[in-house]
Amino acid sequence: MRILLILILCAQTLFAGVVTIPNSFTNGQVADADDINQNFITLVDAINSGNVGGSSGNLFLDNIDLTSTLVSDNLVIANEASVAGELDVTSLVVTGQANISGTIFPSSQGLPNQMLKMNVGGTNLEWVDSNVNMVRVHTATLYGTTDTKVRRFTNVVSDLGPAITYADSATAGGTFTVNEDGFYSITYSDRFVSPSHFCITLNCTANSTISGSLSLNEVLAVSASSDPDFSDSMSWSGYLNAGDVVRAHADGAASSASNGSVFTIAKSP
Repeated sequence: MRILLILILCAQTLFAGVVTIPNSFTNGQVADADDINQNFITLVDAINSGNVGGSSGNLFLDNIDLTSTLVSDNLVIANEASVAGELDVTSLVVTGQANISGTIFPSSQGLPNQMLKMNVGGTNLEWVDSNVNMVRVHTATLYGTTDTKVRRFTNVVSDLGPAITYADSATAGGTFTVNEDGFYSITYSDRFVSPSHFCITLNCTANSTISGSLSLNEVLAVSASSDPDFSDSMSWSGYLNAGDVVRAHADGAASSASNGSVFTIAKSP
């Protein structure tokens, strides 16, 4: 009976939060065979149904040490777990502390724009800022109504980090405001229904003037689209100061039916 009770208690610990054992016993109590069998049936049904462990189930770990291979679709570490063998999971959620093959995972979830990085000692993973600052937009179909040569982009694909703010205005068009001093890289491609010049501007004050008439002091790069079936592009890299405003500037021509406008600005780490 003592061995049987140990097996039941171990099963309750391993499958904590997943399986509830219907019958429990105390020292000196006469255990009814039907109650014991019901406990085993509950465990067998849970295992066979894939609700615990296995390659197609959910496994919740709470103060568990495993020295062999662990395979699970969804692994939730609620308190502390140590896995000395291989770990094969589709989804891993760590809310406690995990020691997997000697690597300690952090006990908290990271913030947006953070990533896991190995510490200097090579034993612990820790959350660090990813230092990724990038805005990427595409599909420019309109211009500002006041700043009539400034492109507006419909889709924001990436908006990472605090260094750049993209704002779309019906009157002023699209603006990329630099919030941090640093080295930046910019690429801009576009396509129009007719031949058109377009450029990347910096702190431009003539936002209703065609590209070819702008002061070169306000132009970072310039290109021309000569055929509506082809996109042209340009790029620029250099130092920008906090408060600088970058724009995609064109001549006011309508976009080609197969729109090829893409604008990306990123700050180097």
